[in-house]
Amino acid sequence: MVTPGGGRKLSPRFRHAAATSGLARDAAGAVRRRRAVLPSRPLARSSLSASAAQPLAAAGPRRPARCRAMAARLQRRCGGCRSAGRRHQADGIRPVYGGLALGEGDETPQDAAGVGSRVPEVPTVPRVQNGLLGWYMVKSGLEEKPDSYDIPRVSQYRLAAHLGSALVLYSASLWTGLSLLLPPHQLHETRQLLRLRHFAHGTTALIFLTALSGAFVAGLDAGLVYNSFPKMGERWIPDDLLAFSPTLRNIFENPTTVQFDHRILGVASVTAVTALYLFSRKISLPHRTRMAVTSLLAAAWVQVCLGISTLLLYVPTPLAATHQSGSLALLSAALWLMSELRRVPK
Repeated sequence: MVTPGGGRKLSPRFRHAAATSGLARDAAGAVRRRRAVLPSRPLARSSLSASAAQPLAAAGPRRPARCRAMAARLQRRCGGCRSAGRRHQADGIRPVYGGLALGEGDETPQDAAGVGSRVPEVPTVPRVQNGLLGWYMVKSGLEEKPDSYDIPRVSQYRLAAHLGSALVLYSASLWTGLSLLLPPHQLHETRQLLRLRHFAHGTTALIFLTALSGAFVAGLDAGLVYNSFPKMGERWIPDDLLAFSPTLRNIFENPTTVQFDHRILGVASVTAVTALYLFSRKISLPHRTRMAVTSLLAAAWVQVCLGISTLLLYVPTPLAATHQSGSLALLSAALWLMSELRRVPK
C-alpha cells in the first residue's frame, strides 16, 4: 500500500518484525562491544539475556504484548541468577561467588553464617578409640574376681585410660568450637601477657592431671578410706602411705596414696587458679577474657567445696557425680581462658 506522500504504508505485522530484528541487532552490538572491553572474561548466557532485555525494556509501551512478556521473562531469569550469586556454567564460565570467580582471588566462599564451607572436624580415630576403651573398661568389671563376688568393679587403669581419652576428645571439640565461634582478641604481646599465657597453660595441665587422678580414686573407692579434712585421720601424712611393695605400686593401687595424691593435686589446682586470677588483675585484659578468668576462679572453688563435702559425707552418689561433673566444668573454663589468650597470627 502506498501513502499519499509517496511513501509506502507498512502493515502492523511488518513493523513488528522490523522492530524485533532491530532490537536483536542492538543486542548483538552490545554483546560485541562488551566482549571488546573485557576479552579475558567470556560472558554467560544470563549476561546476553540481560543485554537483550534492556533494549526490549526501553522500547516503551508501543511494542506488542509478546515482546513485553519476553522482556519480563528475561529480566526475571537474570535477576534470579544474580540473587543466587552465581552465573550459568556455560561456554566455559566458572562459577562466581559474590561477583568473583574462583581462582581470581584469595577469598573463600562462605555460607550464610559467616563460617567457611570447610569446618574443622574432630578425627574419627579418637572417637572410635574412646569407644573401644569404654568397652575394654566395662569388660574388666564383668570378670569374676575371688575377692569381690557381690559388687562388680572395673580396673582403675582402664577407667583412667577411658576418662583420659574422653577428656582429650572433649577438649579438642571444645577448642575447635571456641576457635570458630569467638573472634580472637588483638592483644599486645607484652612480657606480662606472655607469662600469663604460660601460667594458664600450666594451670590447665594441672587441672587435667587432677581430673585424671580422680579416676583412680573412683576405681579403688579411695574416698571411703579417710573421711576427714584437712588431716587424714589424726595425721597429716598417714602411716600406710607406702604400704605396698614395690613403692611405685602405691601411686596406682594403694587407696590411701591415691586419695593423698588427689588431695595434693586438688589443693595445688585451686592455689594455681587463685594465683592466676590475682596475676591477671595486674594486666589490662578485654571484658570477655576477664569473664573467663573469673569463671575459672569460681569453678575451682566450687569444685573444691564439692570434693570436701563428698569426702566428709562418705561419698554419696549424687554428690560424687556432681563432683565429677564439676571437674569437666573446671576444665572447660580453663580451655576458654586459653582460647581467649591465644596468639593471633599477623
